Amino acid sequence: MPHYTKHQIKQFHEKYKEIDITFNKKVIEYTRFIPHEISFKVGNDNYSCIVNSSSMMGAHVILQADKIFFEKVKANNKWVSLRFAFRREDKSHPLTFFIKSKVKSFNPLQGKTQNLFIINIEFAQQPPDDYIEILGSLIDAGTNSKQRKHDRIDISNESMRLLHLESNNGIIYVNKKAVRCIIRDISLSGCKIIAKGDSQYFMNQPAIFAIKFSGEPEYTKIPGKILRTELIKENEDFLTIGIQFVENHIPNLFVRFVSDYFSKKE
Repeated sequence: MPHYTKHQIKQFHEKYKEIDITFNKKVIEYTRFIPHEISFKVGNDNYSCIVNSSSMMGAHVILQADKIFFEKVKANNKWVSLRFAFRREDKSHPLTFFIKSKVKSFNPLQGKTQNLFIINIEFAQQPPDDYIEILGSLIDAGTNSKQRKHDRIDISNESMRLLHLESNNGIIYVNKKAVRCIIRDISLSGCKIIAKGDSQYFMNQPAIFAIKFSGEPEYTKIPGKILRTELIKENEDFLTIGIQFVENHIPNLFVRFVSDYFSKKE
């Protein structure tokens, strides 16, 4: 995730502060949220909880509570704190912080597990810049993915740095065969690559495009279909290949880095 300026963070807060984000699997993956390290603090007592959703103004959390818990909340004048934790790409220890909040309401959840409640809390103040940056960049990435779906990024030394790419080399998997390639450009909807081979072998075939981001242990794989092939006149052993990605199957990591690129270029 890029380091945003104070001005950009302020804009994120002004534009997106009221948008409530459900912490589903995709959001957890994108933000590097650590669910098992989240806690709900009342006074000096910590309770395990689940963040169901959150905005920059408050959150809805699910936890198991009893009479003693609600007595503590009442005795503390409904003041509580919510601890967040996120993994960081460049550090072994996570980013953690507490947000002071106030309980606004609570409702029991029906189900097999007893004493489960969803608790609505309101942040007592503007949350830390780190949190605004995390939620703001997530919402901004969603906006970029719609508005800039077809905007292509030419691969150069500068764009590789901004995209966190290890190199301009990639891999495509066609008919279970791995073929090395050179990346010419990418977008949120597809890519253009150069690879060695026969046009008839590639044309109209399903393919998986694999790209390596710096600091990531594995290649990020994106399913797609080859729509275009063209011989390179200077060397007819090689082809320019156009791949269209399968919508709704594009990894969040790829979306994040492409969206980060556009944010840095603005």
